[in-house]
Amino acid sequence: MTDEKDNKKDEKKQKGVKHFMRSHKIITAILGLAFVSLLVFISFVEYSESPTFCKSCHIMVPYYNAWKISAHNFVPCVKCHYPPTNSLESTAWHKIQNFSMVVRYFTKTYDPRPFADIPDASCMRIGCHSTRLLVGSVVTPKGVSFNHIPHMEHIKDLKLRCTSCHSQIVVGRHIEVTYETCFLCHFSKLDNAANNKNVNNCLQCHQIPRQTFTVNGITYNHLDFLEHNPNIKCVDCHLDVVQGTGEVPKERCYACHNIPTRIAYYTDTTFIHEWHVTKHKITCTLCHLEIKHGLETSIEPLEYASNCTLCHSKNMHTAQEDMYMGIGGIGVKGSASPMFKANVKCIGCHKVATQHGVNVKLFGQSYIGGVVGCTTCHGKGYKDIYSMWKENLKSMIADAETQYIRAKKVMNEASSKSNPDYQQAVKLYQAASYNLLFVKAAKGIHNVDYASSLLDNASTNFKQVVKLLTQKQAPAAQPATK
Repeated sequence: MTDEKDNKKDEKKQKGVKHFMRSHKIITAILGLAFVSLLVFISFVEYSESPTFCKSCHIMVPYYNAWKISAHNFVPCVKCHYPPTNSLESTAWHKIQNFSMVVRYFTKTYDPRPFADIPDASCMRIGCHSTRLLVGSVVTPKGVSFNHIPHMEHIKDLKLRCTSCHSQIVVGRHIEVTYETCFLCHFSKLDNAANNKNVNNCLQCHQIPRQTFTVNGITYNHLDFLEHNPNIKCVDCHLDVVQGTGEVPKERCYACHNIPTRIAYYTDTTFIHEWHVTKHKITCTLCHLEIKHGLETSIEPLEYASNCTLCHSKNMHTAQEDMYMGIGGIGVKGSASPMFKANVKCIGCHKVATQHGVNVKLFGQSYIGGVVGCTTCHGKGYKDIYSMWKENLKSMIADAETQYIRAKKVMNEASSKSNPDYQQAVKLYQAASYNLLFVKAAKGIHNVDYASSLLDNASTNFKQVVKLLTQKQAPAAQPATK
């Protein structure tokens, strides 16, 4: 009986040992698997921070290739793309973002146009460019003098970011200087590049070349020209160095926005620049039309004559255009010419060629207006009407000029101290003088009715000036005597 009990105890003990061994193996396997998983996770976390991981998505390959040949090819992507921080919470959030990018890639829900908003703190961290602003003026590989400090301060209604000028708007250029941004700020909205002070002030950015150049077999040195004329302008030789005005078509807003309340901010440039440039680093050329700047002109040889604005202002015929539309005068409500209302273009009346035959090649050709423009469409009867218009305008201009001479003489003799109406007379004189000059410059024949109203107004105002400054003033009241 005792042996049987002992056997049962031994069997139970053996079963316990076997159960313990089995449990131990399972726990060891679980711990081993957990340890291996942890190592794999840690390895993946480390690998996810390497540039090699970034290029595992095909849409990132062009950016990886650009980074590989850039000056930052020794810097891991995450060091720039994530701000410097020792916060565990921030680090965890970045890892979650990395994982979400992988999920979006494999589920094909990713954006084919990746966007990165690199904070300035990443660039200015210790060991990178923390002392960049202290360097002062530097000269870029393209020979452009540059100072970071004025650009990192507030400029007009915007505050630039590091990536405003160092970006990648062209695939293949990774965080290089984006000169297109420079051009937008320095050359935007130029009416005539050749006459703009920003273009003439080339030495603000460029240095005078001191080396000798050979172009098309001709050797020259800039210093030789400066020796003869120190005030010579760069644009006297370098034509068409700026192309474009950097405008922002409203239609470009709809590429990103479809909410009317946001489009309503279109004219608020301060707000637009704050949100797009300062806060979210939107590339300038996504909104602005590109401005090109360089020595290589876009104009083919011997085609300068067809591009009038290289020598002439775009406002060459503004006065005539305003007269034709019935605007531009002072103090007179105008109305557009009937020809303008009928949508008649300039060539509808300007039909007389100044040169003919071989003379066109030698002297060029312009078209002048005249009675032929009237009779071509309205018949010969308009010849007398045209002559009458010309004579009436000539007579009215002569009368206004006579009144102008009288008023000018009185103005020169008058004194603001002795006549309380002097300031009123000055305003009338200036408005009348402008209207007279406007009609003469704009050729009143472009809008006879409006020109006549302006001349009538000018003559009346000149007469009023004379009256105000020549009328006798009432004697000042004498102080009472005791």
